[in-house]
Amino acid sequence: MSILIRPALAADIPSLADVERSAAGAFLAAPGLEWIAGSEPTPASFLQGCLAQGRLWVADGERGLSGFLAAQVMDSHLFIVELSVALPSQRRGIGTRLMAAVEAYARQLGVEALTLTTYRSLAWNAPYYARLGFAEVVAAELGESYVAKVAYEATCGHDPAQRCVMVKRLN
Repeated sequence: MSILIRPALAADIPSLADVERSAAGAFLAAPGLEWIAGSEPTPASFLQGCLAQGRLWVADGERGLSGFLAAQVMDSHLFIVELSVALPSQRRGIGTRLMAAVEAYARQLGVEALTLTTYRSLAWNAPYYARLGFAEVVAAELGESYVAKVAYEATCGHDPAQRCVMVKRLN
């Protein structure tokens, strides 16, 4: 099946919640993190903001959308807010292709780095991003915005001891 990675359209946004819910199903196999599978997806209003700024990409195939990536500028970096690939489409390179698209965009934008927060020990989280060239850093090294982000995630139920901030320097 052929998958096209492209900038999102307004008409794509209603489908992204289903993609994210499907992707979150992977957490059902992660002891202690099963609750994430039942979490609310990224709000459509937030995704519309990413779309308006040109920072929302989708993986589009013959059967519809199978993945998306939303990003926002945070300090002098491009922060990956959400990368989701529908469970049946995982492990087929779609996430890697979405990451390549955002990296190309970030280089054109001239930002210093790509950044994200993720779970340290889940194979499809920090180890996956490390294979793409990301390295774990202490949140404070990137600035107060990152310290605040980690603190906010803790209020949402994400254990800071299991989470990490990662960066891929672009220059």
